[in-house]
Amino acid sequence: MNRKISKERLTGVLLLVLACAAMVSVVVGTPIAMRGAFEPKTPPPPPLKAGVDAPGFQLNSLSGETISLDKFRGRPVLLMFWNAG
Repeated sequence: MNRKISKERLTGVLLLVLACAAMVSVVVGTPIAMRGAFEPKTPPPPPLKAGVDAPGFQLNSLSGETISLDKFRGRPVLLMFWNAG
């Protein structure tokens, strides 16, 4: 009987140690793994000054149509970016 209690206690202690080790690895490992994940790969371009034309570019619409900024030259344009996925 005493041996059975000892085995159960050993199992409980082992599970507790494994759970603690898993928590420590997550707490310590996550910041290390995420280091540099949110830093841009290239520096951002300098901001445009007021009155300077925006650089030309093309994007695909949701319907697949290619839209060029040059098509709207001389008219006010509002660009809205969002995550569609």
